[in-house]
Amino acid sequence: MASYLSDQWFDEVGALDSGPGAASPDADLVVQHVVTGGPDGAVSYHVCIGDGIATVVRGRAAQPHVTFAEDYATAAAVARGDMSAPAALLAGRIRVGGDLASLIAHHDGLVVDDPVPAAVRAATTY
Repeated sequence: MASYLSDQWFDEVGALDSGPGAASPDADLVVQHVVTGGPDGAVSYHVCIGDGIATVVRGRAAQPHVTFAEDYATAAAVARGDMSAPAALLAGRIRVGGDLASLIAHHDGLVVDDPVPAAVRAATTY
């Protein structure tokens, strides 16, 4: 079992660490996450969304469209399905920075298949 946001978890999700800025050039939207207060300290990753596909990439993006900053408890609650991302945003538990107009412009693209395989999600410890 992999711990959420650990190196093993990223490996199981299939995100290869291609270094900074690993976002796909085909991505319509790059959403960076900065998660603080986790068991291994702060962790950054980004989700590249394009053509109805979302890909999780370990590390910071060179040019994210938006950045979500949250603590580990919030990120884990959203990942487990205990809290929705919109509810966390409205509660002030996720802070958003960057090009919000880009996020709004690509709102239809945010409805994509879960980039975390169901088997990985089911086996993840938090």
